[in-house]
Amino acid sequence: MKKSAARNVGRTPKRGSGADVPSPSPAPSTTKSGSEADTPVPSRLRQVRKRRQAIIDAAARVFYEKGYDAASTQDIADAVGILKGSLYYYVDSKEEFLFEVIREAHQLVMPLLEGVRVSDASAPEKLRMLISAHMNYYVANRIKATVYFREYTVLSEERRTEIESVGHHYRDFVTQVLKQGQKEGTLRLGVPPAVAAIALIEVLNSISRWYDPSGKVKPAAIINHYVTMLVDGLSIAHD
Repeated sequence: MKKSAARNVGRTPKRGSGADVPSPSPAPSTTKSGSEADTPVPSRLRQVRKRRQAIIDAAARVFYEKGYDAASTQDIADAVGILKGSLYYYVDSKEEFLFEVIREAHQLVMPLLEGVRVSDASAPEKLRMLISAHMNYYVANRIKATVYFREYTVLSEERRTEIESVGHHYRDFVTQVLKQGQKEGTLRLGVPPAVAAIALIEVLNSISRWYDPSGKVKPAAIINHYVTMLVDGLSIAHD
């Protein structure tokens, strides 16, 4: 897989015909004057990273609105307001744009597990926490998360493998919570925990196919419905 431009900020940019591609920074010189000489290198790197993030965000919106197949790098350039050739200073291809959008979506998901993992709550309570965190994550990152769910299979096998490693970690965590529930006698599954974990995650991810932020059903209500269906439905009542 090509190295991401995120890991190569400061590399010599690729040149496209007529593109406003930034030139590589010249070697330090004591003869420089003005703001360029006074600007520290870390500040320049921050500017490049900020610009790159803006381009990735724009790519996510374009893929969300048009779909990956119908979208073009020209659409992304137009959304950002730069020439098409300038995009290749930051990424190498349209697929890499998609990969970066999906990777960001996954990176934002993983911290959700930590709060649940360190909790000493019962398995049903952990599931409630996880469902709430998952839904709130989706609402806050709807565009990138939807692009991930809808366009993930477009990625090359090598890139899918990298993303899947994160997905497997999430699934394994849910499986462990379900096993905890079986062990403590708070959950009844009727199927192997790994199978139940896949089903539960698929239900949560299905929100990308129907949720409308302008609709009547608000996130808090959705969370309550899902908890009732998924957690209360699995919980074993104790007198």
